[in-house]
Amino acid sequence: MKTYSEKELKDLIQINSDKKKNILMGWIDHEVPLTFRLVEGIEKEGILRFFTRYDYLVQFSGQPTISILAKHAVLWIDRV
Repeated sequence: MKTYSEKELKDLIQINSDKKKNILMGWIDHEVPLTFRLVEGIEKEGILRFFTRYDYLVQFSGQPTISILAKHAVLWIDRV
């Protein structure tokens, strides 16, 4: 098994972080409908409007306001 240096690990982590940010920004730009699977058994459909390190800002279907979801409360996100 290959051993990575600290710099290689930091670089890989940054690359993966950038890929994730690009995916999320693409969803925001294209207003992709998403299903947020929250705490067990609760699903809500909405559009991602903005995200931070710890939160998703989402506009749920039929709701004129923006909601803040703690990222640790979201079990999974599916594209509709």
